[in-house]
Amino acid sequence: MSRIHTWLPSLFPLPAAYPYIDAFATIMGFVAAALMTHRKIESWFLWICVNVICIWLYYARNVKFVAVLYIFFLALAVNGLITWSKELRRKAESSDHS
Repeated sequence: MSRIHTWLPSLFPLPAAYPYIDAFATIMGFVAAALMTHRKIESWFLWICVNVICIWLYYARNVKFVAVLYIFFLALAVNGLITWSKELRRKAESSDHS
């Protein structure tokens, strides 16, 4: 993948800067989405990791607007983790009282 610019130069004129980090973040995003479909709270930890990686990646490539977008996504992921944690605690407490 790091040499795709040599195979399709008209579509990708420059070599990828961080192809393995980008691919790792993409795969983590797919895994997080799959976990989310099963309502696993671990998905939020993966989303937080993906967002932190992407913030660094886009900032390092001087694509600051997209880095700011991922800061927003990070805030959403932290909020999702907090909300789901509270919901799990509430369900656990209500099942203990039953």
